[in-house]
Amino acid sequence: MTPEQLDLIASSAAAATRDRRGFGASFYGRLFELAPQVRTLFPDDIDYFVTNMHYRELNANGELDFEFRSPRLEHYPLDDVSRIQVPSVAIADPASPWQVDALRGEYRHQIGLLNLSEEVVMRKSGDDPIEIYT
Repeated sequence: MTPEQLDLIASSAAAATRDRRGFGASFYGRLFELAPQVRTLFPDDIDYFVTNMHYRELNANGELDFEFRSPRLEHYPLDDVSRIQVPSVAIADPASPWQVDALRGEYRHQIGLLNLSEEVVMRKSGDDPIEIYT
């Protein structure tokens, strides 16, 4: 390979790692735009999955903001959607802590939307507890 080709590969890899969330959707979207006849060659298969996921996010003070758990998450690049089995979210607000559980979830990466479905249960603990079932 020429040095120019190596630079092109390195810059492409760098772009992919900078925007991991949208790279797959952008890549496939552009591919199907340029060559719509190949769309049928790409089923809606996952490009990655995570088992026993446990994600924690901290607030600006370094304190736990929320935790997200799931036994399995699958990402579908064509729609840039993650399908989540038995999602569980714990919101660690000391004044109003919540636990939200469901059988299924779907996360739409492009718009940052988490949709929970099937036996969703929301529990608020603390001084004024509440439980909501859907």
